[in-house]
Amino acid sequence: MGLGDRVKRLEVTLLLTAVASLVLSSEMARAREYRLGVILGAGSASITVQPVSVSQGPLQAGLLAESPVADALAVSLEHRRSLKLSPLSSDISFTNAILRWYPWGQAWPRENPETEDVSENTWNQNRFAVYLGGGPGLASGGVTQKLSTGSAYISGSALSLSLQAGVDYTWGTRIVRVGLDHESSLSGASLSATSVSACLMWRIGPGNAGL
Repeated sequence: MGLGDRVKRLEVTLLLTAVASLVLSSEMARAREYRLGVILGAGSASITVQPVSVSQGPLQAGLLAESPVADALAVSLEHRRSLKLSPLSSDISFTNAILRWYPWGQAWPRENPETEDVSENTWNQNRFAVYLGGGPGLASGGVTQKLSTGSAYISGSALSLSLQAGVDYTWGTRIVRVGLDHESSLSGASLSATSVSACLMWRIGPGNAGL
């Protein structure tokens, strides 16, 4: 098994572990809110193994598991993949642990604790919330490139860093996120991706007005 295959298995393991930990820890933190999301974006990714560079796009798709840890902070694990339409393929991926900072607080509904009747509870909503984020992760890719002398399989994996900025919007019990994302490798093979993406997230758990 090559290094690229081991990295891909590690990415899947990290994502499944994050989802499982969010679910299992709900009994330990009943008031905490959890979020699961689907990501779709427009952009391109590339992998360079000298002297060949290959780009893939124009779409990006991914999954997200997230939890607020404070009123202005949230942590998440994200897995993003490039998407080529013709022929359909997805060969470059990034899996990152992200810390987001919300200068004016997160976008979530909050129950009024002074109202005991649930039917009469009011909701004080931060409808929009701007964030900045970033974090480390793993990048991997393998693309077959046609050359004048035939074809070559370009593959590699590396530690990566993700930088993000965007805005969250509260839509009922869901959150819509629109953001600009850039991922790049720190060592090993040269991999990078830039996209404008939208994410639809579903809340799991009761939420907590005291976060």
